[in-house]
Amino acid sequence: MTDAVLLLSGQGSQYPSMARDLFRSDERFRAHLQHVDVCLRQVAGRSVLPGLLLAKPPFDDVTVTHLGIFATQYASAMMLIDRGVRPTAVLAISLGEFAAAVLTGAWSLEHAARVLSIQTRALAVHCDAGGMMAVLAPPEELEGELTALPGRPEVALRSRRHFVLAGNRDALDTATGWLAERGYGSARMPVTRGFHSRQIDPAREPFLAAAEGDGSVRLPQIPWFSCALAAERRDHPAPADLWQAIRAPIRFLETAAALGASGKHRCVDVGPGAALTTLMRDNDVPMIDCRPLSTAQGDVTRQLSRLLAPGR
Repeated sequence: MTDAVLLLSGQGSQYPSMARDLFRSDERFRAHLQHVDVCLRQVAGRSVLPGLLLAKPPFDDVTVTHLGIFATQYASAMMLIDRGVRPTAVLAISLGEFAAAVLTGAWSLEHAARVLSIQTRALAVHCDAGGMMAVLAPPEELEGELTALPGRPEVALRSRRHFVLAGNRDALDTATGWLAERGYGSARMPVTRGFHSRQIDPAREPFLAAAEGDGSVRLPQIPWFSCALAAERRDHPAPADLWQAIRAPIRFLETAAALGASGKHRCVDVGPGAALTTLMRDNDVPMIDCRPLSTAQGDVTRQLSRLLAPGR
């Protein structure tokens, strides 16, 4: 048994056919992905498997990616648990908090699938098209000027070396041009809603009205470090908390500091795009090691040897 903190990422970490190789090569991953797909089909009325196994670029339809990222992270984490990894804590950003709710034992898989399906539908129906973009500069250099531009994009995440803006498409187009004129780099994320900004506010009330209700809810059974709270989540999570997970700014630096203050940990990033591995390393978070599980590599035995080897 190997102890590890599981890192769970959100929108923008996905890529087309991101579960294909593991699905083909690992029976444990395949079984867990098929199980969560059944749960999602029962409430969403559609399978996520075509998007996870067969999708072509661009892979940015929120009705597919919102469910698919959750399903992939859940299946990846459960595969690791089956192979002897014991989660001692989770650190989750944004949409990753849905997987955290299940992996900490706070929500059943079925309850998470129901609430996530309702949230996905609300985002698709009630929000205009928007997006997110990474700005390749320290936030203190530029965020004041960028957030004052027409459309007033909002800062969704701050890191030491870059930050993420969110908002409507016109606002992000303006910001992209402003940055290019001044020689700064930026990159659009494969996201069609302005998560962590007022652009998704129209979905809040429809989501909460439909999501409140019965569900198996307990206190987290292992520490759950939430980037919406910038602290460990210690209460019974409600749908309103999982709304804040995608609406509040992602307070990664403070949350990683809280994790670091609890001790040095071995971290395994189960997000599809290794985004949190990069954030942990770029921000010098104290830890034994941090390595990503790659869903694009089917040789799980070799990956586990790498993931669970002594830290460098």
